[in-house]
Amino acid sequence: MVIDKEYPATHSMDTAWFVCDLDGNVAIFQFEEDGPGPIPFTDLHTDELIPMLGEQLNGCSIMPFTKEQIDELKAGLNPVSSITDIRWNCNILAKPNSIKELIESGAKFDLCYSKEEGFYHLEYFDSDLLKEDLIEKLIERGDIYGAQECDIEIYFSDNRKDQSEHRLAHFPFYVYEQTRCINCPPERVVVPKYPMKEGQMSEKARKYMFKLPVRFADKAKLEPAEYIDSQCWLFNNQTKEVNGVTYMQVALTDGGYGYVKVMPYRYEQELSEEWKSAPRVIDKGDEYVDICDNYIEMKD
Repeated sequence: MVIDKEYPATHSMDTAWFVCDLDGNVAIFQFEEDGPGPIPFTDLHTDELIPMLGEQLNGCSIMPFTKEQIDELKAGLNPVSSITDIRWNCNILAKPNSIKELIESGAKFDLCYSKEEGFYHLEYFDSDLLKEDLIEKLIERGDIYGAQECDIEIYFSDNRKDQSEHRLAHFPFYVYEQTRCINCPPERVVVPKYPMKEGQMSEKARKYMFKLPVRFADKAKLEPAEYIDSQCWLFNNQTKEVNGVTYMQVALTDGGYGYVKVMPYRYEQELSEEWKSAPRVIDKGDEYVDICDNYIEMKD
């Protein structure tokens, strides 16, 4: 992984990454701020990550989706009968000329799924410029075919929602979300009908991607810290130190518990040879071990 040193503005200490599996399928992992999360820390959220997938054109990211993937995304659209059906952060399908009118009147589209079909993600509109009567006129003309509220930023409150309710349910990538529950590894909350492949990603997006030797289709739960170098801001699980290496107790991918090695949040120094050579996972067992006296914060 090669990471730029400049990080986007942060929403919180949560972070999101692209991940690829053995079949080249793409997933988005949302890591909660307590971790464990990948080294280095990036401050990226999904609303910053997803636009990286395509090339930028006039401030809009051209999504590299296949026709099947676009059609599946369109399947989530609802009929539009009034202006209340058009919101900020929504997918919208309209006549291409109508999209142009909306842009000229203050609408900001950040994702383009299909320019030919007029299929975009509406990020926001300038209420001082965009006149409601324009939208009403487009609806009356039948120029807006469908819309769906679709905030592409994942929030912690989304965790544990049924897949059909998830805001990224129709997108072409797997989605895993980490929670503060010590008994739960990151959980797969979206299974795409037509998975996006690594080869569809832009070079920029690949800088924020790591690979795991697993298949997402087989893993309803998946703890990346079993496979990659990880760090934590605040340990909400139990920790212990072995030969100068800190280990954090987590629920493992295939059941049971174990201790994964971790470094402090935003650790940017060269990892020591001792740390690199230490086992990634130790002391596996079937039950959670309560060692509250070892609870510590891991900060620089």
